[in-house]
Amino acid sequence: MWLEDTLSYSCVYFKTAEDTLYEAQMNKILHILKKLNLKPGQKQFDIGCGWGYLIIEAAKLYNVISL
Repeated sequence: MWLEDTLSYSCVYFKTAEDTLYEAQMNKILHILKKLNLKPGQKQFDIGCGWGYLIIEAAKLYNVISL
């Protein structure tokens, strides 16, 4: 198991063979966040969030409230 800056213990999404592990992790996170169709001010509650990188990115990129 290899961890990069997101400290995530989950699958990744390689868009190209040249993607780094960090880029693949970010591809996955951004893909998930896009699918959630988040709106500013919405509240999100992440159970089992590990180090919390996904909810941190959601708060930064979509201005949602993370609980």
